[in-house]
Amino acid sequence: MKSETKINIASASHIGALYDNGIKLLFRCKEIIVPIMEMVVPEFSDCSQQQIANCLDISSVSS
Repeated sequence: MKSETKINIASASHIGALYDNGIKLLFRCKEIIVPIMEMVVPEFSDCSQQQIANCLDISSVSS
């Protein structure tokens, strides 16, 4: 394998890990995840955002 290819793979892997960590941090925020759950998860479609937020335990999410 060419060294350029190895560098590109390593760089893409690093960028992917940074993106993944950023998304995980974003979804820990109740203000972000609650509306998404309300719109996407059928079980929550009839719930208020407060009811959905009460179901979440964001503090138990590990890093």
